[in-house]
Amino acid sequence: MNPNPYHSSDTEQSGVEHLRSVRWWVAGSLFAALSAFAPLQSGIHLLGQELDLFPVTYGVYEIEINGVPVSNRLFMLSSLLMGGLLVGIAVACFLRARRNHRRNVTVHASVSRTIG
Repeated sequence: MNPNPYHSSDTEQSGVEHLRSVRWWVAGSLFAALSAFAPLQSGIHLLGQELDLFPVTYGVYEIEINGVPVSNRLFMLSSLLMGGLLVGIAVACFLRARRNHRRNVTVHASVSRTIG
């Protein structure tokens, strides 16, 4: 006798594979990609200003965070690093969603072959 009345001892149900989430991974990917815009924009602007790669319309010369001066180069590197990290997270979430979608398609195909 099974001590848990809610647990089925039916062996046919134990082989059922559940579908994996795709929408949440895509939503996370979009959120990370949109969040990466602000740090990348400020980092690219400072990169263009520091290295004269392209003309900038305004210059940023003194940055203070909580009253403490921060060098432009340090702020530029940290902004580019944070933006790159968020883009990497967005790509990883998208690849996970794609992998889950491909798995769901194969699971759905195998279930339909078994039933039909």
